[in-house]
Amino acid sequence: MRHHEPSTAWLPSTEQIMVSSERAILAALDVNLELAIRSLRAEHVVIGPDGRLLRDPDYEPFSFELLPVAEALALCANRLRKLIVRYRMLEDRLLAGADALPPPPENLGNRDDPNDRLVSDDDIPF
Repeated sequence: MRHHEPSTAWLPSTEQIMVSSERAILAALDVNLELAIRSLRAEHVVIGPDGRLLRDPDYEPFSFELLPVAEALALCANRLRKLIVRYRMLEDRLLAGADALPPPPENLGNRDDPNDRLVSDDDIPF
């Protein structure tokens, strides 16, 4: 049994949170996803580090109904963690070159074309 697993979660600095406040919430989500994966792997030892089931013919799960759900949760958690990393990387790139980015266009969509327009408040059903 491993006594210590290094965390792969990323914690933003105070300055990074000041520039982009959502980083704090994304970091908290990342840590919770990492803990969820570890918990699922502790309960279902055939779930691998990537969330996929390892082949172990000797493994008898506590519940055959729980194992596929646990695998799906671990896979989703891993995917979300990868998306958080992508978001951070893209945001870092945008913030690093914020002065070089072109200004947003005046008109972001053609309101006459239903396939080329932004959702307005009128389109929200509540």
